[in-house]
Amino acid sequence: MIPLALRPMKNGNLNKAFKNHKVRVFLLTLFLGPFGLFYSNLTAATVMSLVMLIVGILTFGIGTIILALVFWPTSILVGYFSVKHYNNKLALENIRSRKELPDWVSLPKK
Repeated sequence: MIPLALRPMKNGNLNKAFKNHKVRVFLLTLFLGPFGLFYSNLTAATVMSLVMLIVGILTFGIGTIILALVFWPTSILVGYFSVKHYNNKLALENIRSRKELPDWVSLPKK
């Protein structure tokens, strides 16, 4: 199955696909916390999950509760901004492929 972001858009309607991604990452991080970040930002999800796991083991679970209070809202914000950055990059590449963007405008580095 082709990911939604790579499918050709009908009638150039990119906004609908972007909103779906933002809603999806919001719901995933709202209910799963840092584990929901695996949808949008693998590095942040791995770091937050490993930190929570290590602190949880060292403090017999008490530290995980405290970290969850910090990491849960943080993961929602990180997920939102990761998807926003990805969508902006995708839109710039789409515009560049249609030759509407001047050559002096540079795309973000990968």
